[in-house]
Order: sequence, then C-alpha cells, then structure tokens
Amino acid sequence: MFSARIENRGDSRAFATTRHGEFVIDTEGGGSNPIDTLLASLAGCINHQLCDYFRADKIENKGFGIKAEGQLMEDGSRLSEISLEIDLRALSNWQIDKVLAYVEACKIRQTLGDRIKLDVSVIGWEG
Repeated sequence: MFSARIENRGDSRAFATTRHGEFVIDTEGGGSNPIDTLLASLAGCINHQLCDYFRADKIENKGFGIKAEGQLMEDGSRLSEISLEIDLRALSNWQIDKVLAYVEACKIRQTLGDRIKLDVSVIGWEG
C-alpha cells in the first residue's frame, strides 16, 4: 500500500511524510507547490517506467531527463494540459512506440486519465 501524511504546523507549509521520504509543500515559496509536486510525481513515475524498460530490454541506462509542465484552464480550476519532454540524450536503438507505451503505463498517468491532455515529445533519440 502507498501512503502519505501531511502535517501543518501553523503556517502555509505542509510537511509531507511518505513511506520512504519527507518533503515540504508550500504555496508561498517554502517548498514545492502542490501542482509542481504533482508534475514531479508524474515525471518520477515515468522515470520508473523507463528504467523498467531499460532492464527488460537489457539497454544500458546512461541517464535521461524528463521535463513536465502544466497549463491551467482559463478559469484556473484545474490543469488542462501537461507537456512532457523526455530527453534520451542520444541513446541509440530506441523504439519510440515502446517508449510511449511505457509512458502511458505509468500509474500516475493512468490515475489522471483523459481529463488532462498529455503531450509527449521525445528528443535526443536515434531511431
């Protein structure tokens, strides 16, 4: 089971404790804001999926980067779109369809569902 606990100590900060770590969420600059935290969670999940892909296909992991940016609806009520840029740093022998399938298999992506448009670009790959 996954779990997280938030503790507020009388200011704007939320002290988050998870099964394996701690971090601060804050809307006033004392930590990552909740939307940035969500984007980091999505990027972290995709990181995990791609590492699984490396292991499954016996590809050496020489490192890669994932950038996630979110766009709010005009009324500010929720995210309307998330753009992901996956930089594979010129790794060769990648199969782009497999990379995208692993991205879609991310549990955070599945949880977000189709209400949020996900625009994925993969750069630095040689196909």
